[in-house]
Parts: sequence; structure tokens; C-alpha cells
Amino acid sequence: MADLKDTIKMLRRAYLKKLEKDVVQIEEYQQEEHTMQTCLELLDIVHKITGTGGMYGFKNLYNASSVFEEYLLSIKKQQTEIEQDKMNNYLDSLVSAIHNTIEEGVDA
Repeated sequence: MADLKDTIKMLRRAYLKKLEKDVVQIEEYQQEEHTMQTCLELLDIVHKITGTGGMYGFKNLYNASSVFEEYLLSIKKQQTEIEQDKMNNYLDSLVSAIHNTIEEGVDA
């Protein structure tokens, strides 16, 4: 059982390293005007964060990313107008959740 816990800790640690790279990429989107193309690019990134964050038990990260993912999916499906302020708010929340998750570390 200890081996499994150690393996999970190792995988969570590796995921946190990946998040450090992901957050840099996401922060770049904060500087852009949001178009359908950027929404689709973000959807791919956010979907992966939602799935992996949830799988590893990072609840705050999962919550922030899943809400943003739902919004991005609604844009994709409905081809609705993209609200720049709303996008920025979701991006800010996700970036904050990523930074908090990284700070809390493997044992969070």
C-alpha cells in the first residue's frame, strides 16, 4: 500500500511540474483578445487540466477549470458572442487556482 501512495505522490508531483508550464501558457492568453480560435485552444488546455486535476484530487483546481470548461463548451456549441470580461474573469480564476495548487503541493 505504501508503494501505491508513493507512486501517486510521484505522479502528483510530476503533474504539478507540468502545471508550472501550463500556467505560463494560460497567462499568455490573458493578454490577448479572445476569439473563437483562442477559445478552442483554451478548451483543449482547460479540458486536460480539469480531467487530470480531478483525477489527482486537486479539488479547487478541478472546480475552477470545470466551470471554465463548461463556458468554453457553450461558446463552441452555440457559437455565441464571446464576452471579453467574462473570459478574463475565468482566466484569472484558473490562474489563481493553478498557483494555489502548486503552492499547496503534493499533500494538498
